[in-house]
Amino acid sequence: MYEQFFKLIKKAAYLKNKDAMYEYALQFENVSFLGVDNPLFNPKRRNFWYHKAIESGHPEAYIGDFFINDILYSRHFIFQ
Repeated sequence: MYEQFFKLIKKAAYLKNKDAMYEYALQFENVSFLGVDNPLFNPKRRNFWYHKAIESGHPEAYIGDFFINDILYSRHFIFQ
C-alpha cells in the first residue's frame, strides 16, 4: 500500500501539486513517521522538494525548510 501511495505522491509532485511536493519532501526526511530511521533518507531530494513546495506557496514547507536550514547553520557555526 505504501508503494502505491509513494508512486501517486511522486506523480502528483511532478505535476506541480503543492501538497504533493510537500508530502514528497517528507518522504526523504531522516526519521519516518513511526520514529525509526528512514531508508529513503536523502537530504538533497528533501531540500529540492521543500523548495519546490515553497515556490508553489505551500505554507508548511517554510517550516520544514526553516528547521533544516537552522540545523545546518547551527552545525556550520559549531564546527568552525
